[in-house]
Amino acid sequence: MSHPSAFAFFPPEPALRHIFEQSVVGIFQSSIEGRNLLANPAFARLLGYESPAELTLTITDVARQFYVDPDRRGEVNEKIARNGGHVEECESLVWRRDGGVMWITENTRIILDAESGRPVYLGSIADITARKRSELALAESEERLRREVARRCLAETMLERWWPHALFVCDAAGSLEFCSERAADLLRAHYSLPSVPASVPASLMRVISENPASPASDHTVPTPRGKLVIRSVAAAASEGMRVYTLEEP
Repeated sequence: MSHPSAFAFFPPEPALRHIFEQSVVGIFQSSIEGRNLLANPAFARLLGYESPAELTLTITDVARQFYVDPDRRGEVNEKIARNGGHVEECESLVWRRDGGVMWITENTRIILDAESGRPVYLGSIADITARKRSELALAESEERLRREVARRCLAETMLERWWPHALFVCDAAGSLEFCSERAADLLRAHYSLPSVPASVPASLMRVISENPASPASDHTVPTPRGKLVIRSVAAAASEGMRVYTLEEP
């Protein structure tokens, strides 16, 4: 099966060159082996090069100098092969001339070069960096919300199950996510805290950090006003939270 020439669907050469050079779409041609052969001004501008000539001279290895992930070139090639010689709306992270990165969407197909008659890639790219950043920011926001909901669900569960007990829930840094009234009373009494504590006292947090959570282990901790026994409720922990009960020996 033969492939159409790169120029098969365009008017004669002068009109074709005008379209190629004035297009706002980044158009390129590269060899199957991965060398950039041709680029229009829009393609060069998108990547931050002074001219198409500079880009063509600079990018001699598309896999390593164009794609941020060198394996991406092979992945795109495989998609083209599986899809009958073309790929559409293929998103990739690529290098800019200044060392920055940008997201592009790529439409590429295999054609026969007009001069050599050899198979080459002819394609176009568009900058979708702003859209990808918005998508990533939204995904991060959704993940933070999911984690916050999970933490609050854990706190509510602890509240229902352990309200009569001196129980608290904290993260790895010691910030209190939940503290029952009884636990707050003990922390205030033993550490002279004036109000509802926002974090686990430093000396108590050191004991927590130095001893892996285990539901079978108790640790007696000296305090400024006496002693407290701290016990892990490991089975109830989730999302990086740590759950403990307190009691006076």
